[in-house]
Amino acid sequence: MTVYSIWESRFPPEASAEGRAVTERIWQDMQACEDYVGHELLRDLDDPGHLLVVSRWESRATPIRCSPSTPAIRTRSRPIAWWPVRGDDSSPSS
Repeated sequence: MTVYSIWESRFPPEASAEGRAVTERIWQDMQACEDYVGHELLRDLDDPGHLLVVSRWESRATPIRCSPSTPAIRTRSRPIAWWPVRGDDSSPSS
């Protein structure tokens, strides 16, 4: 079953460019994780330090095992929701 996960990151305005660069590097590394399918990085137009990553996985467990272990990153980036692909009988969970 393919699963979507949404990750949210918030960086202060003065660190928004660095925050985006770090997020891009993290998701470049995540592509090597088992069950990775793809992702989209979205930036809030009104708050450039507010980022969302919509990622796709073959398993719900993989992004948890594969998530960044650096404490500074973990405090700013976290999965906020999980959804099965449309047409699946499972309910959304968070």
